[in-house]
Amino acid sequence: MYYRPYSQQGGSPMVRFAIRTTAEPETLAVQLHQIVRAEVPQLALSNVVPFREIVNRTMVTERLTAYVSTALGALALLIASVGLYGVLAYSVARRRREIGVRVAMGASPGAVEWMIVRESMAVLLCGMAIGLPVALMVTRLLSSTLFGLSPHDPGSVATALAVLALATAAAAYAPARRAASGDPVVALRED
Repeated sequence: MYYRPYSQQGGSPMVRFAIRTTAEPETLAVQLHQIVRAEVPQLALSNVVPFREIVNRTMVTERLTAYVSTALGALALLIASVGLYGVLAYSVARRRREIGVRVAMGASPGAVEWMIVRESMAVLLCGMAIGLPVALMVTRLLSSTLFGLSPHDPGSVATALAVLALATAAAAYAPARRAASGDPVVALRED
C-alpha cells in the first residue's frame, strides 16, 4: 500500500471515497464535513450517502425486472391453475355416465368423489415429478441473473405446488360432487 497525492494523478476534479465505519451515516457525514472544512477549506464535500443507498440506486433496473418477473410468474401460475381446473373439470364431467353407473351399482357418493379426487391427485403428482426437476434445471441455468436469491427458493416452489394442488383438488372435487349427488338414472340417459 502506498500514498500518492490525488493532485499528482491528473484525474478529474471529482473524487469518490468509500469509508467503512460502524458509526451512523448522518454522524459520519457531519464529522467528515468538519474535517474537510478544517484541513482543506477550498474543497467541497457533497453527496455523503451510505453504501447501501448507492447499491439501491444501481439496482433499480434489476428490482423492476424482478417485480415484473414476479408478476408474470404469478400470472402464469394463475393461468396454469385455471387451465388445470378447466381440463380436470371437463374430464370429470365426461365421466358423468360412469359415475352414474357406480352410484346406481351401490357405490356411495363419497367413495366416488374420493376416487376421482385421488385419480386427479395422482395425475398432479406425476406432473410434479416431471416438472419439478425440469424447473430446477432451468433455474440453475438462470441462477446468474438472480441477485440475493437461491435458484432453489423453497418458498416459491412450495407456493406454486400448493396452488396447483389446491386447483387440482377443487377441479376434481366440485364436478365429482355434482355428478355423484345427481340422479344416476338421469346420468345414465345422457349422451
